[in-house]
Amino acid sequence: MNSRAIRALGLTLALAAGTDVLAADSIYTWQAPPVEVQLLEDHTTIPDGMGALFVPALTNSSAEPKVFVVSPDGVRPVRTGRRIILPPGRYVVVASSSDPKLGAGAPVEVHEGRTAVAPVEWGALKVEVVDRKLRPFDGSYSLVHVESGKEIVLPDYLETEEGVKTLLLQPGLYRLQQTGSTNYAAPDFATVYVPKGGLVHYRLFMDRGSGQFRGGGVVPADRFLPEAVVADNDWTGSLSLGVDGSFAQTQQVPGMLDMTQVQGSAFIDGRARYQGDLNSLALDFELQEGQQFIGFSKGRDLPIIKGQDRLAGSARYTLRLNDGVGLYVRGLGETQLFDTRAIAPEDMTIALRNLDGSVEYRDLQAGDTYVISEALSPMVLQASGGVETRFASTRWLDLAVYGGPGYRWNRYNGSYVSEDNPATRALEYTRVGDYSQFGLDIGASAFLRISGFLTNTTSLGTFWDLDDLQHPVLELDNTLNLRITDVLSVNYSASIDRVPRVSDGLQVRQGAFLRAKWSLL
Repeated sequence: MNSRAIRALGLTLALAAGTDVLAADSIYTWQAPPVEVQLLEDHTTIPDGMGALFVPALTNSSAEPKVFVVSPDGVRPVRTGRRIILPPGRYVVVASSSDPKLGAGAPVEVHEGRTAVAPVEWGALKVEVVDRKLRPFDGSYSLVHVESGKEIVLPDYLETEEGVKTLLLQPGLYRLQQTGSTNYAAPDFATVYVPKGGLVHYRLFMDRGSGQFRGGGVVPADRFLPEAVVADNDWTGSLSLGVDGSFAQTQQVPGMLDMTQVQGSAFIDGRARYQGDLNSLALDFELQEGQQFIGFSKGRDLPIIKGQDRLAGSARYTLRLNDGVGLYVRGLGETQLFDTRAIAPEDMTIALRNLDGSVEYRDLQAGDTYVISEALSPMVLQASGGVETRFASTRWLDLAVYGGPGYRWNRYNGSYVSEDNPATRALEYTRVGDYSQFGLDIGASAFLRISGFLTNTTSLGTFWDLDDLQHPVLELDNTLNLRITDVLSVNYSASIDRVPRVSDGLQVRQGAFLRAKWSLL
């Protein structure tokens, strides 16, 4: 080793001892070799009458942004980890990933024939963006210096590895936030402290499609940039069993009937979800059955009739194109498992209007039943696809609109709808015919978490039959859920439909229930 190298090494060790570079076993240890090794690996010759400046690299010289050497003659950007030939004099080295005004500076004096090592007055932040399977990708985020509130510009050229940026920063606290966020009210942000003289390895989990943060934190250097691993399972699912019901009895109460009323229903809900980075699939299944009994202390009890009967299923596949926009394909179906019987509350006549216009009259006694739909009737099947745009997707609010072509199979299988005319003696029903529709399926859905216990889900759909655009189908569904315990909840659900091909009036189904629900999976 020549005398010049020995002098450089001695100066290096003296300066390094006075810096805040952390101990070798620290989580903030440099990825680059020690300063003395970096100096020995650089073979730049110092010309006569000149000196040299060496700015240590914390990671890799080619991966770090250039630092700025400030002198009375101007500002010069230079690489870290290399000797820079300069005239003897006083200089200031400023490390910054963008604006030098936001960087950290260190004064240094260059002497003839010697190498001056700049003290590391800054820190380095190496951010790795990965998806749920630990695969790096170029996710977008913003970085803000908390104390000043100023955003740090992130140059694109720093991405020497996919999804990885190395930044030289003024020591302090920084906030990583989703692109477009402006304050702490946004749910997607994280904070990280960058110490002077230290290298921080930060792993940020981000959704590839929406850009939402899914977690993050400082990781040891030896665990940085792991090989991508396959998640145990991208599927989630649930299967729940629930019951609701009521019991009422009155006996010898003035002004009330002596009677017993029992109503109860049971339901099974099944859900399955696949959530990939760009693809998602949602499968839903519901079966609800209930019975109602009314008995009297004297006389004829009313027949047991069904109070609830619904079998429904749906599937929805979504391919996300970018943050908030995707393509979807969905299908759903709904029917009743058993036939539906109405009960005559008194001696009466019913009029059943058939599809050919003929009318059938029936005389009934109080308590008699009659069929208004057969098993598996009516059956409605729908399929559609198009574009979905999501305007908000947070824990408290989820709002989306969708639209595209759709097809509907309406199989009523001889079911009747009540269209009674109060001016006539008979209770009138009209048989509904089967039909299919092709048109535009346009709608919106919203989820609102009012509190930790109260949520509301709303969907509004429209279907515009291309053969009858003047009379669109309107569908409104709303569910309000108040959770009392992990098992008990109060639910109010309402479904209001307008189907001009079936009836001029609104089809309304609503109810409030106290439900007990247990998870089977």
